[in-house]
Amino acid sequence: MAKGRRSTGLNKKNYAVANLSQLKDDFNAFINASGQVEQTHTMIQSVTTLLGYVDGVKNELSYKSTLLDSVLNSARSAIIVFDSNENITLENNAGRRIRKKIGQERLKEIFKLALSSGGAVESEYENAFFRVSATPLISKDELEQGTVLVVDDISEIKALEIEAQRNENLQTMGEMAAQIAHDIRNPLGYMEISASLLERELTDNGHKKLTADIIKAIHIINNTVENTLLFTKDIRPRKQTHVLADIVDDVVLFLRHKLEERNISIINELDEEHLVECDKDLLRHIAMNLINNSIEAVPLCGEITLRSTATDKEIAFIVHDNGCGIKKNMRHKIFVPFQTTKAKGTGLGLSIVYKLARAHGGNVTVESDSNTWTSFKVTLPYSLNKHKKAR
Repeated sequence: MAKGRRSTGLNKKNYAVANLSQLKDDFNAFINASGQVEQTHTMIQSVTTLLGYVDGVKNELSYKSTLLDSVLNSARSAIIVFDSNENITLENNAGRRIRKKIGQERLKEIFKLALSSGGAVESEYENAFFRVSATPLISKDELEQGTVLVVDDISEIKALEIEAQRNENLQTMGEMAAQIAHDIRNPLGYMEISASLLERELTDNGHKKLTADIIKAIHIINNTVENTLLFTKDIRPRKQTHVLADIVDDVVLFLRHKLEERNISIINELDEEHLVECDKDLLRHIAMNLINNSIEAVPLCGEITLRSTATDKEIAFIVHDNGCGIKKNMRHKIFVPFQTTKAKGTGLGLSIVYKLARAHGGNVTVESDSNTWTSFKVTLPYSLNKHKKAR
């Protein structure tokens, strides 16, 4: 029995030692597992922080990208990026409008012109003016990736420059013309009186006819002098409300003999409801010059179309003919005095039209295809509400 008890005690001791060793192993495993969990937790926190940073960068990039798109598309200048093969890789809204307006081929021509010039150049397309510059697109590693083309529509600036030059020319020519007109007018009057007296005294029909021709030539010269004085004079229109069609109809009636001689058709598309505030005599003078010019420009059996348009800001009177047209190089100086394409013209008629229109606070412009048609447009300030009240 004693031996059996001792044996049992040893077994318990060995079991306790074994359990302790296992406990130590389990504890160590627990410690290791706890460390891994802590490392995993730390890694999760790091990844979460990194993901948050990435989201922040991503949001910032998205914001800056949106802002850049907004800036590019809000720019008035057309910005177009070409790659090395001359293909468009980027364009803003203004660039897209320019490309559609002038066409892909014309845009490439402008692109090559800007590249060859090495700086800003000016280009014209259908009476529109553009300032163009081309700049190489360089990457961070200083490699050329393409070309940035910047196009600005400077048509309004050009129009102001032409207007300023025209006004300066008008002032200079006006001062000179006034002096010449006064010097001619006095002897011209004496010549007319003398020729009229001589005509009364002559009995030979041949001589009388020659005298009548002299008087007729004097009248032509006198008309030129009158136009010159009108051109040089400070004009202040006495404005009243009139029906535009009535004024123009009076002019057509006055010119009916010239129209019939050349068998020219008048197509009247004037709106009878359009009222204009103007000096009636001066507006009649405008219409007379424009219609008379068209009569001289169109061929036999030609057509002249008269029409009017109106907005709440202006009213326009348009004279369109199927005549010989006006060459492109003349259109910018057609309203400058003494500039004419006619063999017998003085070049004063259109400059007077321009001056009278400006005196009313309006303007006159011309369009033509250079060969088959010309259209003059006179615009005058217009108040729809005011004219409704006048009616």
